[in-house]
Amino acid sequence: MKIGIDISPMGEPNYTGVGVYTENLIKSLAKIDSDNDYYLCYRLSRLKKKWLANPVNQSNFHFKIIQEPLNFLFERKLDIFHGSERLPNYRRPKKIVTIHDMAAVLGGDFMTDDFREMIKDRYGRLVKTADRIITVSENTKRDLCEYYKLAPSLVDVTYQGISEKFRPLPEDTINEVLGRHGLTKPYILNVGALQERKNILRIIEAFGRYMNAGGDANTKLVLCGKPTYAFDRIPKKIAELGLEEKVVILQYMANDDLVALYNGAMMLCFPSLFEGFGLPIVEAFACGCPVITSNITSMPEVAGDAALLVDPLSVEDIESAMRSLTNESERKRLIEKGLERAKVFVWGNIAKKVLDIYKSVVQ
Repeated sequence: MKIGIDISPMGEPNYTGVGVYTENLIKSLAKIDSDNDYYLCYRLSRLKKKWLANPVNQSNFHFKIIQEPLNFLFERKLDIFHGSERLPNYRRPKKIVTIHDMAAVLGGDFMTDDFREMIKDRYGRLVKTADRIITVSENTKRDLCEYYKLAPSLVDVTYQGISEKFRPLPEDTINEVLGRHGLTKPYILNVGALQERKNILRIIEAFGRYMNAGGDANTKLVLCGKPTYAFDRIPKKIAELGLEEKVVILQYMANDDLVALYNGAMMLCFPSLFEGFGLPIVEAFACGCPVITSNITSMPEVAGDAALLVDPLSVEDIESAMRSLTNESERKRLIEKGLERAKVFVWGNIAKKVLDIYKSVVQ
């Protein structure tokens, strides 16, 4: 087979979840498949950043610019084109798309109306033109099928996997990384885009209540992520609660350092309001970090029984979970369950399932 994969989401220095998914999928396919030819495609707008997206050096992997209609002959080479939430207008190859979440369509007032309408329109076109759809959770599959009236047989679920970098680290490695970022233990961690959908304001409120109720005076809340829509409300909330000296915002951290950040945290507090998967949950599991997450959308599916599930709309519920994880026996219980749960999300198994999907679509 000749397989095109859109790697445009990797053409940014600090790419987000879709870029992480794309990179790990390609690396994992390279490990298990030397028979098929892969064309790693990127949009012309990413040409200057091509050097950022170079995940494999293997003879059956090639780079290709996709710029319609300039390269209309390229599509004749391909048996499959796999995009992440985008597809070219190619006619010949079978088309597969991965849709990561339905947050923009179903997730409430988390973005502008114009953006929401754009995503609705894009997904509507994708589900009509794709020969196969992949989602990263059963919850997203259910949302997609219900909203666009799709037959469930058209949609396959393959979870996101965890990079091998995410693992327990020695204490001296953890402390060295924390020191470089001016951090000391103890701290409660949140990882993800700094936006309303991630429920940051309620996390800050819950942390303030936790500290006022007798939490260790040295404890800090560390918010690690890229500022996006409505970010300005976050520093306002911090100032309103008088937590300027207690909340640390790290706008970006490389994966190697992020691993240490998970390792050193008292807990990951991730009570998001909507997730298609929730990658920080399983990254924290793999690092031996206990997790608080939401009891809605995909998060119970991903966490299983290895996390504390809370009502994300209840500040009291989030604060209560924070207090629970100051108990060492409860922390130990969740750490053990999390390390075991992390074994479900192995990229090698996920890549094999994706390759099986490619074969079935061509056949």
